[in-house]
Amino acid sequence: MKRKSRLTLFLVALMTLALMTSAGATSPGEAIIASQDAFANVSSYTMTMDLALSMAVGEESADIVLRGDVNAFVDPVRVKTEMTMEMMGMTIDMQQYIEPDETGAMVVYTHTGFGDMDMGWTKEVAPDPSSAMGQYDMQAALDIYAEIADSFVADGEEVIRGAQTTKYSGAISGKEIGDLAQGALSALDMGDTSSLAGSLEGDIPLSIWIDNESGAPVRYSMDMAEIMASAMGTAAEITGDAEATGIAINNCLMIMDITGVDNAEDFTVPEEALSASSALDQIAE
Repeated sequence: MKRKSRLTLFLVALMTLALMTSAGATSPGEAIIASQDAFANVSSYTMTMDLALSMAVGEESADIVLRGDVNAFVDPVRVKTEMTMEMMGMTIDMQQYIEPDETGAMVVYTHTGFGDMDMGWTKEVAPDPSSAMGQYDMQAALDIYAEIADSFVADGEEVIRGAQTTKYSGAISGKEIGDLAQGALSALDMGDTSSLAGSLEGDIPLSIWIDNESGAPVRYSMDMAEIMASAMGTAAEITGDAEATGIAINNCLMIMDITGVDNAEDFTVPEEALSASSALDQIAE
């Protein structure tokens, strides 16, 4: 049971990391580093997240589609996200707030609904501020892109929401993802997870679209099919679950669009969220 619990957190950390990495130059590397600088002084931003996942077990297949709208402030960190996930004929609606409490600890408030079923609110205190931000920390995403900027190549131009952009494409290796995942797992205080994070193989192809005029990032994409397939293989080995070895990941594409900067709308965390208990406490009740 303990091993399966740690595996679940490992896969969550991997997906969170994959979401997080979604972040007049004369070279692709310089353009990406310049886009990092262009985003450095932003006080708030809005973005959309779209994830399409397709998997198969034998002759049966399952598709998952996730759409999210993010409204975020940078300092102090405050985020409101509304997400909808469709899978196996079900629709899951989620609303999430992230902001510091009076002690400075980062708190994540989440409301979940399954169709007509209201699952209510949960409140979790993040063990580390960066683990709470995860996929919403666009500066951290840009940092990762900048670290591998020299491996990117110009990959054509495209008009996105009226802006002429240049697309740059590259990849981050399974080893690099494993090193970053190890850091995410350490933040979750899961003990020695080096064998889990170190087992990832394959690459995550990444693309970033940069506004030709402002030099600012406009869109990110990442193809996580190969790395998720590797994660499923790791899952099978750790749990001894023979069924997991038969799961094929056919597609896993994440696209994040920065739809505006310095334009986030202020929000207030609902009172019922503030007074909620953690998910584990609710299960114990």
